Order: sequence, then structure tokens, then C-alpha cells
Amino acid sequence: MTPSHPQNPQGFTLIEVLVAMVIFTTAITVLAEAYLNTIQAFQGQPEKTLVEQDLAFVRQRVLRAPDFETLERGGDIETFEAGMATWEAEYEETNVIDLFKVTIEIELGERDEVYIQELYLLRPGWSDPADRETLLNDKTSDLESARSGLEWYEG
Repeated sequence: MTPSHPQNPQGFTLIEVLVAMVIFTTAITVLAEAYLNTIQAFQGQPEKTLVEQDLAFVRQRVLRAPDFETLERGGDIETFEAGMATWEAEYEETNVIDLFKVTIEIELGERDEVYIQELYLLRPGWSDPADRETLLNDKTSDLESARSGLEWYEG
């Protein structure tokens, strides 16, 4: 009697090896692309962060303006990264007592871009007492009108 050979040979067929190589190559390609994208993102981030820091620095200096005349004059501020920054600001009153809408435009020295930001600031010292009294009276009469229009119903 001759020994019989098992039906399942030990090892991989050529097709199985090729399929495994295709899967491995695809995985390596995807991982390498993700790695390169991550590196590019980290390289671009520090510059953006430095610009944001300069803008925050200028914005804080602008917000410390003691009165609206100083705010309207604008000015120049030396920043850490971008050099000289020029800023201008406009303000307008809102329908809320002592609340002002302030639009700040900042031009950083080495960049030819203008950054614009709108802020709402509560500044009681900027309000004209006569305007404040008028707004307060208007709000009081609006509130009284709203209260008088309320009707109660039994449920």
C-alpha cells in the first residue's frame, strides 16, 4: 500500500499570496497618505497660530480703549510676529442700553490681509445720558404695552 497524500496541501497558493500582497499594499498606501496629510497639517498650523496670537493681542489693546474717541482714532501697534499692525474701529449704538456694536479692522504689517471682527461691548461710560434716558423710557413703555395686552384664560 502506498501512503496517501492529504487533500489539503500545506502552504499558500499563488492566488492567496497575490491577494494578501494587494491588501498589504493598499493598507500601506492609505496609511502613508494619512501620515503625510498629518505632517502637512502640523506644518501649516504654527503660522496660523502666530497670526491668531497677533490678532488677539491687537484686539485686547483695542478693547482697552478708555473712550470711543480713542477707538475712532485707531492706531498702530507693534506685534510679536507680523511687525506693525494698523487698526481702525467703528462703533454704533444698539437698542439695548449701554450696548455698542464695535467693528474692528486690523491690517497686519507683513501680510496684505485685512481682518475684520464685530463685537458687542457693554460700555456704560460711552452712553449719552439723554439717549440712555430715551432708550429706558422706550423700553419701559414697550414692556407696559406688552403687559397690558396679556389676557388670562381658564384651562
